[in-house]
Amino acid sequence: MAKTWKSIHKALRDCILSCGKSYSQIARETGISRPALYRLLAGRGLSLKHTETLMRYFRLVIVSEAFDELKQEQG
Repeated sequence: MAKTWKSIHKALRDCILSCGKSYSQIARETGISRPALYRLLAGRGLSLKHTETLMRYFRLVIVSEAFDELKQEQG
């Protein structure tokens, strides 16, 4: 489970860094404080609520390996 959280947070960091918006603008649009964004960028975690908010904001979709297995079984 810890590996999954790390990969989700890494994907969110990549989204924040590559979206072209300032940290202040992301904070304003999501309602997450700038210090919370800085903690994420520093490699520390976020609360579940903030993680979900950022996933919705960046439309980040998690696809598990189990989904690929199901797809192979059906196809």
